[in-house]
Amino acid sequence: MSSFFKHLGMAALALLPVLSSAALQPGKVATGKVQGTVTITEGKSKQVALKSGHVFQEGSIVETAAGASTAELILSNGSTVLLSPGTRLEVRTFRQVASELVVPGSYQQLEKEPSASVTEIQIIHGKVTGEVRKLNAMSSYIVRTPAGMTRIRGTIYTVEYKLNANGLGLLVVSCVRGSVETTVNDSNYGPVAVEPGMELSSAVRILAVAPGVAPKPVAAAPVAAGAEPTLLIRNVILSPVKILLLPISSELLAEATRALEGSSLSPGIAKTVETMISTAPPEAAYVWNGVVLPAGVSVLDGSKTLVEAEGKNPPGAPTSTTTGGGGTQGVMDAVNRTVEGKQVIATPTGT
Repeated sequence: MSSFFKHLGMAALALLPVLSSAALQPGKVATGKVQGTVTITEGKSKQVALKSGHVFQEGSIVETAAGASTAELILSNGSTVLLSPGTRLEVRTFRQVASELVVPGSYQQLEKEPSASVTEIQIIHGKVTGEVRKLNAMSSYIVRTPAGMTRIRGTIYTVEYKLNANGLGLLVVSCVRGSVETTVNDSNYGPVAVEPGMELSSAVRILAVAPGVAPKPVAAAPVAAGAEPTLLIRNVILSPVKILLLPISSELLAEATRALEGSSLSPGIAKTVETMISTAPPEAAYVWNGVVLPAGVSVLDGSKTLVEAEGKNPPGAPTSTTTGGGGTQGVMDAVNRTVEGKQVIATPTGT
């Protein structure tokens, strides 16, 4: 009998590596097309030139020089991130449940995400264009900036963040197709849905800090009584923070098309975006003098809650159906518990 329990215990120990392999592991990020001067800093390593074919993991910072420098990052969950010139980006978190469907060199051929993952990308400054395949129901995909965070579900999107001379962090998020929701710091709103074909634009006062440290938003200065401020797209001034929702401009769509055409993605993806340009309004159409709003533009000005403004839910009802919370640790813990509970057996993520 003792011999039986001994063998049973040895068998249980042998299963431990199999069960642990089912939990979230560091995913792989492959470098696709690279143009111009692009660098990478992996962990505590020195900054070095980034070349096509290089594979890295979370905790790495990629930076493209100004001018014509671009980079393509291909994640092992099938998603692609395209860095525009003058962009500094950190892959803060990228964990994925191991799957035999994750094959090195074939990430972009996946029609949908092969297994649950947790992705958190931080744009320190600059602009990215992303293409995300249909995500697993348990997955979380977040793009952060110092001005706010955006949750992504299978889609084509762009996120741009820059700091202007007035100390405003300018945030522009567009959803070409799919589903995107953005939470703007210091606004009176929760997550704001950005529908396909729409763009969100806002600005947040940013506290200057030491180089390399993400700045923190602070409240905007009050407007003098009786003053009628001017609101321009991508330069929103007032407290509380205002949020603009408007159709994507033809200029932004053209930029997205060029980024997609310069990638390893299927040409049909860029063509989808290009077909929208002819019917999109020019950016020059979006100027508000404080009295008249252009057609198709709406402003969330802090006078109402998001629930009251949208009229979709009664007061107090949740405004978001995506994975809750702004942090990724809780999401990862939930995925691990679910996967380990099901005892999914899979091969490790490819290298």
